[in-house]
Amino acid sequence: MSLSVSAQNIEAFVSQQMADYPHLHLIDIYKSCFQDYMGAEHLVTDREQVKAYLDKELNSTTPDELPSWYYEPCGTDGRFVRVSLKTVSEGLISEETLLDAFIRSADMKRPTVKSWSKKWHKMIKRIERMKLNLPEYDKEKQFIDSIISAGKYALSHSSDYRETYHPHYRIVERKIFEKELKPLLSNHRFPVIGHPIRKGDIQEHSPNVFLLMYDAEIGKEPVLKAIRDYKCEIVYDYNITPGMAIKKPDDKTLEETMRYFKSVKGVLTVEYDHIIRLTDPVRPRLEMR
Repeated sequence: MSLSVSAQNIEAFVSQQMADYPHLHLIDIYKSCFQDYMGAEHLVTDREQVKAYLDKELNSTTPDELPSWYYEPCGTDGRFVRVSLKTVSEGLISEETLLDAFIRSADMKRPTVKSWSKKWHKMIKRIERMKLNLPEYDKEKQFIDSIISAGKYALSHSSDYRETYHPHYRIVERKIFEKELKPLLSNHRFPVIGHPIRKGDIQEHSPNVFLLMYDAEIGKEPVLKAIRDYKCEIVYDYNITPGMAIKKPDDKTLEETMRYFKSVKGVLTVEYDHIIRLTDPVRPRLEMR
């Protein structure tokens, strides 16, 4: 399974994050973005101390307290990858291998906080246009600004995110992950967030319904016109995020309908409506490129 992630615009990234993590805050979006741009939050000056902290985290968490996924790209470009401690807990990657990959990634040269500040302020302007109903949005936006103004950038996940999604992971630079860790996982079937679906990788999905996210600034009118023209049906119009569940017309295939809507003005993502059974492990929706 490939981790080759096409660069996403910030609107598509945020929409996907909200689909995968409905309880996230602005701080959690910010954290993934700065991890993607800056890498790990701290340089490693004491390997034994970092190892001791990893040991403690592994020994104090149960399988239910680990993420449901094994790895996911950070931010809009996937320059860094979050590798879940689930990979170590289940014996897919050794603790020493993950520790070594993390330390080398953390010690890489990173951009300046000033350059990150410029990038984030461009991102937040576009996020503002999406008019998201995120909890404590204004308060967290001001807090992020105060941290950056002080010449810092690192923040922890929100308490809601920590309690709901159990983010026990380590950040690894993408090239290190691809070369050294990914081959250790290649013989296992597991959930991964944020990579394109190739033929043969698609899990079971609705044969008639697909999911669509659109740019809030452009609005839904182009999508509504396309629904009328293509003779589709709205199954659900989401309120928390600019998106819809749409049923294809009877005389069209699901794939050709999805291809048609990918070209509609303002459409950011088009996805399968995956079927999750009570007996299945939890898997996030994968984005249809």
